[in-house]
Amino acid sequence: MTANVQSIDGLIRAGRAAEARVRLEAIAAKGRIARSQAALLAWLAWRAGVPGIGVRLLHRLVRAEGRARAAPSDRALAEYAVCLMKIGAVDEGERLLSGLDPRELPVVWLYRAFAPVLRWDYAASIPPLRSYLAAPGITAYDRLVASVNLAAALVVERDFVRADPLLRELLHRTRLRRYDFARGRVAEIVAESFLVRGKWKQGEAFLREAERDLAAVGGIDLLATRKFQAFAGFLQDPSSTEGLIALHAVRAEALACGHWETVRDCDRTEGLGRKDPQLMAHVYLGTPFEIFRHRLREALPGGYQPPSRYVWRVGSGEGGPALDLARGVVVGRRAGVAVAVGKAMHRLLAVLCSDYYRPFPTAAIHARLFPGEYYNPASSPGRVRQAVRRLRRWLEAAGMPLRIEEAAGAYRLTATASCEIVVPGDRKLTHRLQPYVDKLRAAQPEGRFSVQDASRILGVSDRSALRTLEVGLRDGALDRVGKGSLTRYEFRKKAA
Repeated sequence: MTANVQSIDGLIRAGRAAEARVRLEAIAAKGRIARSQAALLAWLAWRAGVPGIGVRLLHRLVRAEGRARAAPSDRALAEYAVCLMKIGAVDEGERLLSGLDPRELPVVWLYRAFAPVLRWDYAASIPPLRSYLAAPGITAYDRLVASVNLAAALVVERDFVRADPLLRELLHRTRLRRYDFARGRVAEIVAESFLVRGKWKQGEAFLREAERDLAAVGGIDLLATRKFQAFAGFLQDPSSTEGLIALHAVRAEALACGHWETVRDCDRTEGLGRKDPQLMAHVYLGTPFEIFRHRLREALPGGYQPPSRYVWRVGSGEGGPALDLARGVVVGRRAGVAVAVGKAMHRLLAVLCSDYYRPFPTAAIHARLFPGEYYNPASSPGRVRQAVRRLRRWLEAAGMPLRIEEAAGAYRLTATASCEIVVPGDRKLTHRLQPYVDKLRAAQPEGRFSVQDASRILGVSDRSALRTLEVGLRDGALDRVGKGSLTRYEFRKKAA
């Protein structure tokens, strides 16, 4: 097994993740993985892009019940947490990591940095990355990986004072050690740092260097280089037909290979470059990440004000039946066809309508439908499929040509004919637990409180109270402070 691990690790470091995935899937298919090896294989799995394997391997160790249950190691908990986050159960992964001491296991700092990045909150990833880099005992390669992540976050945050010297150091280090794949990634980040400052020639020079280093790897990694090349050409002259054609070509390539964030980024770049209000609204309201929206508002002089309502056209053409998402009704149809607002079907519909680009992984949908519950790779997918079946039946009965498409354990809305979804501009949709959040706010407007305090105030079980708190956290009404048994909640103060 040790030789296998080293071999797979080498493939991942060289950027040959596809080969690593094949090896890992073959090992997982054999079953009977030794407890001592499960965390190690999970570590390889998420790095190779198959975190679901890690979840399956470690779930029985982390969530096992009964007297015979042996406590999992901190490393197993950490690897399980990061695998959960990578499959979409971000909150559950964060909760697991919050109970681990990074002074005992420094990699916890690194993994804590992943969660905010998954929400586009790169600023929040910087402190844990710095803590990880300051920790003793981490290997030179791990230090390199964390430094590359830190450099990328600094560039996104436009902190070039700190990013530039770090990038120079990384270029030198990767060239010296002949880490071709890592050097290509660093060159991409350097190119991006120049392009966002309008330094086109320097940026394009580093893009050529990145393309050379990543040519042997190909795939998604090389697509990022072509994306930045298209951005550079388009942004220098947004009125140029040639630049727009190149941008659309990259978008089509990303769409074909399922790299959804590149599709989103292409639309964002085109919307900003051409100041297209319709495309801007589509990107803004079709993105569930508040930090992303904040950046979009800041990107235009005078800010950006989204429309109070938006019509999302699904399927080719225009017109067709219209679904009012906020009310859960098909416009013009009898009231009996409505889906109950705040109930499971409406929440599922709201989830699927919250991102126009990326399909929703099963674990992410499970977290939204059953807040506070653990993800179980054996039973949770079935519960999600059951909810999807019910919603499919309702859409058919309502005469909506919408279809819920499933591929590789992820779900998205498509359409067999032209139709429309009327989306509220503020994206605030009623949740069945919202009255409990309101009751809690009235009883505890100030100060911090625990799950048990919420349970007592609401007169419900601790589990039900936790679900209510998860809704408040997700909607931005609550903040969570502390870790483990010391976790407390407080209502976020409204801006004056």
